[in-house]
Amino acid sequence: MKLFLSGDVDWESRADVVRSELAKFDEAPFLAERPYGSLVQEVAIFLICQREELGLKQRVRLNRKNRILYMDVMLDLNEMKAASQQERRRIVATRLVDEVSRVVSKYASNEFNAAMFSSDFRRWIESTGWLN
Repeated sequence: MKLFLSGDVDWESRADVVRSELAKFDEAPFLAERPYGSLVQEVAIFLICQREELGLKQRVRLNRKNRILYMDVMLDLNEMKAASQQERRRIVATRLVDEVSRVVSKYASNEFNAAMFSSDFRRWIESTGWLN
């Protein structure tokens, strides 16, 4: 399973720094070569942390042809701006675990073991120590 993590964030949120820090943790030992099924071969996660007046809504889409599940993980700009860097890490880690689990569960089938993926993804996030 391939994992792609990017974002569209207001600079004041510092969520881009958290994303860069998270990229230093190798997800391969937790996700690579795992038998999740044929429906999803890549998960693309976009952290979204922008001004509320923009009216951005979460997007979720499964591209069946390329077997990529795209999802937005929405972050509250005011909460992120007010938080310390350690708190930002915890916020992002918690939102990632919660949202990824919620979204992938909608695609659970004989062709995608969403429960296994969610469990492995959570183990990877836990390995950062940010959920504490």
